[in-house]
Amino acid sequence: MNDIIVKLQKDGAYYKFNGIVECVRSQTKNETVIAELKKMKSDNAQIAGYSISDFSLAALDVLNVEKYTGNNENVLRIIQSRFDF
Repeated sequence: MNDIIVKLQKDGAYYKFNGIVECVRSQTKNETVIAELKKMKSDNAQIAGYSISDFSLAALDVLNVEKYTGNNENVLRIIQSRFDF
């Protein structure tokens, strides 16, 4: 779990992306992880045509922390994938 937190707190979209994917796949949702995901909801750094914000919003939904009610196609695609990519 510490590895996930380090990635979420590191600078760079690649690290944050990997941290988000790892926390969702392992269903890690402790207080620190959730706080980091919430901070990233406005992070516009891009990776593979998606923003870190897209991934964090989807992660919060998939982890049943915060339901996504928007209509951003990228976020909806990630939620639908359940991070199985």
